[in-house]
Amino acid sequence: MRGALVVGVGLAVLLGASPAGAEPVSVRAAGSVEVAGSVESISVAVVPGELVISVDLRPLRLPAVAREGGWYTASGVLSPVTVTDTRAGNPGWSASGQLSELVGESATVGAEWLSWSPVVVDQSAVQVVTAGPSMAGLGSSRVLALAGPDAGRGTAHLTAGLHLLVRAPGPYAATLTLTVI
Repeated sequence: MRGALVVGVGLAVLLGASPAGAEPVSVRAAGSVEVAGSVESISVAVVPGELVISVDLRPLRLPAVAREGGWYTASGVLSPVTVTDTRAGNPGWSASGQLSELVGESATVGAEWLSWSPVVVDQSAVQVVTAGPSMAGLGSSRVLALAGPDAGRGTAHLTAGLHLLVRAPGPYAATLTLTVI
């Protein structure tokens, strides 16, 4: 397969505790007033929820590279990424990605030669999810999307346009690690 890029997707996921049911919690306000020797206690069930990222685990294949001047280029689209946040408190989240080196039959290419342009495909009505900036080089962690406090609870679908530049044609393989925190 001449000039193809295969990207395996690794996952790092931060999960909250997920008990079968809610955990009872007793709450007493500081400085509560006792009337005739009684104190009112309030019981509330708090369900921790989860923060989950999921992706299609099939390898992503960019089309064969095309020659442009002294470079070979290929463009494609990241497989859909889903972030679901059901945590209590709605603290927000950030999804990011980092690419390993691209290893080919005759050359190794640094991750700085793959760029992405993140896109929020859709989101729950109560979310405010912002796509990360278009970035050249995924050798260090780059933001795919984020949701601030009080804006992340729900499900968002994300993707990114990908663009690769290499000096030599040939198949290359790399791992894109996606993380949500």
